[in-house]
Amino acid sequence: GDHRDQHLSLRRQRQMCIRDSDSLELNDYGILEPEDKRKSIKPEFLDFIIIPVRGINKANKRLGFGGGFYDKSLAKVNKLKFVGICYEFQKNLSFRSYDHDIEISTIIFPTGYFRKA
Repeated sequence: GDHRDQHLSLRRQRQMCIRDSDSLELNDYGILEPEDKRKSIKPEFLDFIIIPVRGINKANKRLGFGGGFYDKSLAKVNKLKFVGICYEFQKNLSFRSYDHDIEISTIIFPTGYFRKA
């Protein structure tokens, strides 16, 4: 990979505790995030985790946005806690997935949901 790929692989995603909207600030991308970044939560302690997806293949593997942040930070979390959000046209896509790609057990669509047993 190029230098950008190497830089991205060093970055990690952290889950933060948000008590109220007053404790949020805009980051460089215009996204609200916690002002106090010292209090992160281990993902294992969360009840469920909402995960954005670009697509889901027939094995319920997630096509993300290319950084691997969810795959890396959630690798040790029970997949039954994962809830993916997408449209119907984004499911059952044909793309190659890898062992490190996380599997989404529950997928919510505008018209309903799917839960893998």
